[in-house]
Amino acid sequence: MATSDACHRRERLRFDYTDHHGERSVRQVEPHALVSWGRHWYLVGWDTDRDDWRSFRVDRLHPRVPTGPRFARRDPPDGDVTAYLAWQLFTGAWAVRATVTVHQPAAVVTEALAPPAERAG
Repeated sequence: MATSDACHRRERLRFDYTDHHGERSVRQVEPHALVSWGRHWYLVGWDTDRDDWRSFRVDRLHPRVPTGPRFARRDPPDGDVTAYLAWQLFTGAWAVRATVTVHQPAAVVTEALAPPAERAG
């Protein structure tokens, strides 16, 4: 509840966070929104110590009270916190990135890669 309240009131949120490697840190974030993705809730916000947008799994954070000072809301990356979170989860999480060139028309590639439910439309 403290996380949601801090988003709504635009108050800086301080919390202890344990990442997916088990490493712990204390974070200070200007919370923008809570986003439900898959089976988890994520906090998307401006990390003041890292001077960048970050996402945090809510079940891995433990808010410190009281919350911090109020802040002016920033525009999220590309104006969409859900798209940012999707990018973080699917692109930002990979240790290795690659570019692949496929020498086939897009329709052939789509037919080969898209699940049958998506091709039905």
